[in-house]
Amino acid sequence: MDFAWLAEKRGAFRSLTKCQITPDLIRDLADTLKLAPSYFNNQPWKNDLFIYHNYYKEIADKE
Repeated sequence: MDFAWLAEKRGAFRSLTKCQITPDLIRDLADTLKLAPSYFNNQPWKNDLFIYHNYYKEIADKE
């Protein structure tokens, strides 16, 4: 599925398929974040994207 298409649709999707999260997909997500609307179109926010590989696995292993 194309993430930009999903963002343009702005609907709730109830059935999604599992997919590999690739660096290209993350870049597409970051580019699409720029299209998010803002109050009075003033774009007051800055987007930071942090990637934690195996973050949840590390937490689960500690418990």
